[in-house]
Amino acid sequence: MKRKQFLALILIIAGVFTLLFYRNSIGINLTIFEWILIPVMLFVNKPDKLNFLSKSILVTLILSSIMVAVINTPWTIFINFVLLFSFSTLLAFKGFRSYIHAFGESFMRVFTTHFSSQNYSDKNKNDIKLTNIFIKILLYGIVPLAIVLIFLLMY
Repeated sequence: MKRKQFLALILIIAGVFTLLFYRNSIGINLTIFEWILIPVMLFVNKPDKLNFLSKSILVTLILSSIMVAVINTPWTIFINFVLLFSFSTLLAFKGFRSYIHAFGESFMRVFTTHFSSQNYSDKNKNDIKLTNIFIKILLYGIVPLAIVLIFLLMY
């Protein structure tokens, strides 16, 4: 039941994201999307208490989202995305004490999140064949890269 609720939540967020960014309008739409996404992230992760690092990144994220609407330069948009990824990592993993570690972990999670759901026991590790590893590399690495390249070439 909980999985269906999260699936519905993901579909709603994807719908809002699609409606806001349909014509590549980023300025105020990114601010609106983040102000919808931050309470959803707080609801899903349910932190007991935010530590000082989480509070400071949350305040900086809100300020940078306002600056995206006001200034709307690629630099402010980039900083805003970095802060959003870092804040989501700090909500999921509460043990970080420095921003550098949180940023490094969020950057690493972007690329390794596909593999974190695969739990192999010791018995299954011995049974993995080389072809299965190549298929996973193909599905999780090459296919998304090819899709991104196709869309970059189209536009």
